[in-house]
Amino acid sequence: MRLFIFAAVCIACFTQTICLAASTQPYSALVFGQQINIAGPTTWEYTLTNTSSSSNYTVWLFALEVDENTDVLSVVTPSGWWSDSTVEHFISWMYVSGELPAGESQAGFQAQFSQKPELQSWTVMFNNIDTGESPSECGFVAAVPEPSSIIALLAGIGGLAGLKKRKAA
Repeated sequence: MRLFIFAAVCIACFTQTICLAASTQPYSALVFGQQINIAGPTTWEYTLTNTSSSSNYTVWLFALEVDENTDVLSVVTPSGWWSDSTVEHFISWMYVSGELPAGESQAGFQAQFSQKPELQSWTVMFNNIDTGESPSECGFVAAVPEPSSIIALLAGIGGLAGLKKRKAA
């Protein structure tokens, strides 16, 4: 079963010469990731959103690949999903309790890595409930800023605004 899932994702990724933009296809997804700890091995949490414009496309598989210098140490799987991390630098989650409908999100995918990944790419496989086709889309994880980064950004903007007011006076 694990080999089948890995082979399906590889075939989907390597047979497509380019990942088409979401706006040109009726199926699309977004993956957001956030580092949830600072010390020791880094743990990331991911949220998968099925942003398909057609309700015919449901998500049945989500895969994540990290750079070759980063090892996957452990994986947490949301309820209803099954995970496999036996292939180096690669995690796949398969929805075994159904499929993720268009317009819905699933949080709770977690992975602990040996270090902060330099590269995090994802692949999502869809099921067209009318035709049975299984297209895929891939992209890079969009990082959610850490709270400390947001505070630093706001402090910097506030400082610049104060500087501008002083110059005007």
